[in-house]
Amino acid sequence: MGNKEITAEHLLDMLGNILIEIDSDSNEIYTKAMADILHNVPARIINKIEAKLIYADMMRVAERHKKEKYLTKLLYLSQRKY
Repeated sequence: MGNKEITAEHLLDMLGNILIEIDSDSNEIYTKAMADILHNVPARIINKIEAKLIYADMMRVAERHKKEKYLTKLLYLSQRKY
């Protein structure tokens, strides 16, 4: 993934990609896991919480759902875009 800084734009891009996947995938387990991982992201961005801290918390929750590799890939793809 490299040492590229994590920004709010990356987090919002990740959120958008996951919402698209949720729309196309009716898997309830996946949907609930992603909701648990992401539900605080918009409010934390609005409250100007540092993006790397938001991402660290997302990863903490992702570990509970065994989705940390998936989240890491999404961040990598987002950082390549922005």
